[in-house]
Amino acid sequence: MKKVLLACLSVLFIIGIASASFAVPAQMTLDSKIDSSGDYQDGINFLFEAGKYEFSVVSGAWNAWSGVSGCDSNGANCATGWMWSMDIFQPSTSTYYRLGSKVDRYDSPDKALSAHASDYLILNQPADGDLWLFVKDGNPGEGKTFTGDNSGSVTFAISSVPSPNPVPVAPEPVSSILFIAGGATLGFRRFRNNK
Repeated sequence: MKKVLLACLSVLFIIGIASASFAVPAQMTLDSKIDSSGDYQDGINFLFEAGKYEFSVVSGAWNAWSGVSGCDSNGANCATGWMWSMDIFQPSTSTYYRLGSKVDRYDSPDKALSAHASDYLILNQPADGDLWLFVKDGNPGEGKTFTGDNSGSVTFAISSVPSPNPVPVAPEPVSSILFIAGGATLGFRRFRNNK
């Protein structure tokens, strides 16, 4: 009987680990600069379960140039300067999304963050699969411009958006079988001990 209970607990533990590995982090930070070896470091592939997700600005800013130029008297509308943007590529639909803006440029990281602090993006992930999160500098395929002069990073929050009409959850077959097996085992032991 102990072996049966131990086996049931092991199966539950494995199921718990499998579901825990599917968790999406609450925050992520993307560096805007590649390392000196030329490897593209700022893109992250991450597995997202099917559903809706909200991405929102938390902190940071980045600069694709070695300085700031051409700003107006308010330190905005710069030709080169600080911005808050990050991009998402969804392979299942071959679609790109952007949080923030690459057009809005400022003379300081604080101004770029302040301008986009309330920005958010809601993305529908139609099926379980990867999303590629990255800071895009340039236009070549999937943002893979090998640029070493960037500076800064962006941090954003990720949260799951609840469905407006939640579907009732049916019990999983494995959970039901384990529940019944555990109850039967305990009942059998009690019956045997009473005899």
